[in-house]
Amino acid sequence: MGYENMKCEQCNTTFEHKLFNRFLAGLISGVSILVSVLIFEEQSVVISMMAFILTALLFSLFTSFVMRFKRLQ
Repeated sequence: MGYENMKCEQCNTTFEHKLFNRFLAGLISGVSILVSVLIFEEQSVVISMMAFILTALLFSLFTSFVMRFKRLQ
């Protein structure tokens, strides 16, 4: 559901996202919203949105280190 399988160009192995990756993506979105609202609650909507975008980008940089995949072939 929105997560495509990945195929290694070198060994032709196909990998699929595990359920943990989907949970992690949702958690990153939720935490980003929570952090930006708590820190920038008295600011304008534009500043809050920019804070959300920057926080989401920052958190998503670390996802590649914790994502897990299942080998299909």
